[in-house]
Amino acid sequence: MKTLTLTSPHTKNAAVKAAQARLVKAGYLVKGDADGEYGPVTATAAKAAKWDLGYAAGECRLTYGQQLDDLLSGKTNPSAAMSVRTKFRKRQAALESVGAKAADRMVKWAQAGWKENPMGSNKVPQLMLLSKDLGLSSYLCNMGQAWCAQSAMTAALAEGSKTATYGLRQGRFNALYCPELKAQASSGSFGMRAVSKNSIAKGTMVLFDWPPTDGTMDHIGIALGKVGENVTAAGQVYKVPKNSICTVEGNASDAVKINVHDLSVVGFAFTIQ
Repeated sequence: MKTLTLTSPHTKNAAVKAAQARLVKAGYLVKGDADGEYGPVTATAAKAAKWDLGYAAGECRLTYGQQLDDLLSGKTNPSAAMSVRTKFRKRQAALESVGAKAADRMVKWAQAGWKENPMGSNKVPQLMLLSKDLGLSSYLCNMGQAWCAQSAMTAALAEGSKTATYGLRQGRFNALYCPELKAQASSGSFGMRAVSKNSIAKGTMVLFDWPPTDGTMDHIGIALGKVGENVTAAGQVYKVPKNSICTVEGNASDAVKINVHDLSVVGFAFTIQ
């Protein structure tokens, strides 16, 4: 088969549908995302499958070709080297999601009343101190800029996130800018993987596109559960309607807060490492 790649506009044909069917059967794509279009969700699903099958890190690209198809169908088996990598990666995956740990950490911040001081300053004393303790740059420690992404990524960094390390410590991408997060996650970079709204779970990073929606990501939070799933957090039960999601967010009315949002304002979602 001809290798499928992430293009603009996205490829739409029978080969894409066949690849998506394989990915659905293997558990890397939900059925509702099998739309015959080779976009970021399908491409990052293919990349995730390669990772789990034991491809070398440099070979885990956003493509779907004959080798991957044969492995997913059972026509061929992984090599010995691939099997060794798979065993190692499964042991790592058995650990709780770093995103879920970051969500729990932010819930504690919300419960403790982390907020700007003075209000409207974009400066949160506790977050500034934590940034200093984590050895981050003076720019991050001093704050003063919109801080929704900084809070989510700093919480992840405190839990050992590789993605947050790449962004906040190494400066390999702008971890404070929501459109940049979408761009990097769409390409499967720095341990990020695009997921559909149907696949959101606790620990998923959720980007919001506030009305009037224009495709530009305006805000970020971390999901505390699946779509339509009631959440108990900070001693309170949050009732979540069928087409809604519960998230914990920084810079929500100048504080760290737990909110419930309709899916119509969710513009993008991704996981981190």
